[in-house]
Amino acid sequence: MTHPIGGASSWGPCGVDVASSLTTEVCPVDIGDPLVPVVGVGVFPVPVDGVEASFSSSECDPVARGPPMSFVTDLRDKMTSISLYGIVVDIFRQKDILGTVFILKLEDTTGAIIAKLHFVKSWSLGRVSIGHTIFMSGLSCSMTSRNVLEVSWLEKDTGTSLVNLSCLPALLNSSCLHKLSYLSDLTGPTNITHVCSVRIDHIEHYHIESGFSHSLCGHFASERPDGIPECSFCNCTCVGEVIRTFQLKLTLADERTKILSWCTGQTAAELLQISPDDFYDLPEDEQAMYMYTIENERFMAAIVSSKRQENNVDVENMNGDSDVVTWEIVRALKCE
Repeated sequence: MTHPIGGASSWGPCGVDVASSLTTEVCPVDIGDPLVPVVGVGVFPVPVDGVEASFSSSECDPVARGPPMSFVTDLRDKMTSISLYGIVVDIFRQKDILGTVFILKLEDTTGAIIAKLHFVKSWSLGRVSIGHTIFMSGLSCSMTSRNVLEVSWLEKDTGTSLVNLSCLPALLNSSCLHKLSYLSDLTGPTNITHVCSVRIDHIEHYHIESGFSHSLCGHFASERPDGIPECSFCNCTCVGEVIRTFQLKLTLADERTKILSWCTGQTAAELLQISPDDFYDLPEDEQAMYMYTIENERFMAAIVSSKRQENNVDVENMNGDSDVVTWEIVRALKCE
């Protein structure tokens, strides 16, 4: 059974709505690494800056019913029913192979491992990208022909799930799930999701672009010479599966510093407080005036490092400016 990411309802193990269960009972947990404070979902810690907690629900007892969580260093050949959480350090579709298979490199506090995600038809988990923290269950281990350990995730198998924890609405809605970071803290560890109280300092009109994204994966889609839309992430055509979206670059500020960041999709619409269609219905001079009116608006923002490792394809952000814009706003909530 698979579970959509970033939708109105994100279902976790035991059939519990993760977004709801995040706001229930709270108890401390020690994961043995004081350098990486965590927040937890069920019994699954989430590396979010400044908090050590785990969360459970009366419907899903973490001891009796929750799946055991492993670290990368614990994995061995032929292990099954594994649950992992960590940071996505790379993700792409595997080419020249039958079926729909994506390669995801996951990193936790003990190491990194390659996960192969096998889908029945097409990617179905919403947007997952570099720097996002995810939880995966239903994994199995095997050795490759080169004697390298990897894990596999099969969409069709019972008990499998993949949840994008960085994008859960409850992360910003519930103060018990985070400790605020300053933007200056982003120069520290980059393998966590930072939650910051920020204001919009500046948006250049030419840094707002309207494009199309693939509704199944949330990544950008371009138009081929024959007019057919093609997804850059899924490497397939997506006729009838595209939606209009923003591609946005903006400067955020807090009491200590400023950073240049980027975002797309629903997060960009939340920051701009307008839909792409409504924005581009405005005359160009009114668009520029609108940008001026939202400066200094305050938001809670979940921010991750979107810088891809060397020797891989460019980071997917605006215009490929991977050397300039490395901070992605993955979720935003306007402060009332």
